[in-house]
Amino acid sequence: MTLRLDLQANLWRITIENPSFNHTPSPASTHPIQRALELKHKKYKVDSALHLGRSTYQILVELRDADPGTALISRDIYNTRFKLNQLFLAGRTPIQALLMELPKDGL
Repeated sequence: MTLRLDLQANLWRITIENPSFNHTPSPASTHPIQRALELKHKKYKVDSALHLGRSTYQILVELRDADPGTALISRDIYNTRFKLNQLFLAGRTPIQALLMELPKDGL
């Protein structure tokens, strides 16, 4: 199947090139853009769970309990965890970040 823009009519046209080729749609988890969109909508929930110290497995179980059709995979959670860590470090080494954060906690 192809989708083309007809510039003269300013309409999209769908053409089925091989009608005998037929298969079920691929799962949404195989499409990174689909997962990115879903993660964008569930970002608060994932970020909150990460701040609470939950494991990737625990977060995925919670997400799948709430939405059995979720497309998110463990790599999405790992990547989110990495990005949050990079934001926290802000270019500092982990030891530098620790030494800067200890006074804030009153230690």
